[in-house]
Amino acid sequence: MFIKGLYISWLDENYLDKAISAGIDTFFINLDDGSGKDKIKALFQKYKSQVNLIPTAAYTQPGKRLPENEQFFDGTKYFPSTPCPTNPNVIFKLLEFPLELYRDSLCNGIAIDFEDYGWIAYPDLVIPYFSQWEEKEWQCKCERCKNLTALQQRVENAELIKDQLGGIPLYHLPIVDSYIWSIGDCWLNEYTYEKWGAWDRILKNTNRMKDKGITTLNLSGLWLEKFTAKDYLERVEKVCKSSSTDGYWIYAQMRMSKNCYWRTHPNDPYSIESLKAIPYHSYIDDPNSVDSDANFFEKLKLINSNIDEYRSGLWFSIKRWFSSKFR
Repeated sequence: MFIKGLYISWLDENYLDKAISAGIDTFFINLDDGSGKDKIKALFQKYKSQVNLIPTAAYTQPGKRLPENEQFFDGTKYFPSTPCPTNPNVIFKLLEFPLELYRDSLCNGIAIDFEDYGWIAYPDLVIPYFSQWEEKEWQCKCERCKNLTALQQRVENAELIKDQLGGIPLYHLPIVDSYIWSIGDCWLNEYTYEKWGAWDRILKNTNRMKDKGITTLNLSGLWLEKFTAKDYLERVEKVCKSSSTDGYWIYAQMRMSKNCYWRTHPNDPYSIESLKAIPYHSYIDDPNSVDSDANFFEKLKLINSNIDEYRSGLWFSIKRWFSSKFR
């Protein structure tokens, strides 16, 4: 099955409905957008019969302050928004609401986003623990962790997550690392956000894991705000024809939501700074914008309806066989 996903940063049901009509079959829903549990539960209830729903919890956020005994300690100072990797209470709280949704039959799996949100802007709160551990072995030195190596801590972290999930499918983003890949079912790949290349964006990473006996599905992420509507649709079609991927997911901030923080708080320093790196701000189907397309969702639907055709035939089978050597 080729997965067609949408990562929902800021809820806007108008665009969720448009996405479903265009053939999107999986929603990855951010649980930390400020909507509150009741609103998120209602959303899951509404869409559970229409698409696969995957609640997505962020492992690290500067807006959250952990109790000191749950914080990462580097031997000198504590980092209030960076979790200790071996504290079971951290994992329990991280997965408590997603597991509640799963027990209520409102979702089809759980995603954990290991990106280190805020580590650049808030170096005293967050460290680039998960995204950079291969370059620098971040090692917690609290009482619980001090006798464990950095690798042992990450293995313990994965085991804690595995124990809490109890066999529930795990989607993970964006890290490439055997300790999480070994317990995960699907990788939401961010290397493909802006650039494309089967080897350098996908296969070199899946190959590293295959050498360790670990395989997972690859879903290629495409960042909506980085492309015009025309270029984005061309990129989606290219991904759909690739033998190196098992699906794609639209990553959208403001082009598919009236509730994006950058829209609702345009004068906030965070919004101003964020928008400097975002070339396209208009709604993706804005009829008055040259960067958009009023027929975007109709065109996306056509691409999605042709996926089986793209991915059939002898030539695709040959490409699939070749890419399987690295996945």
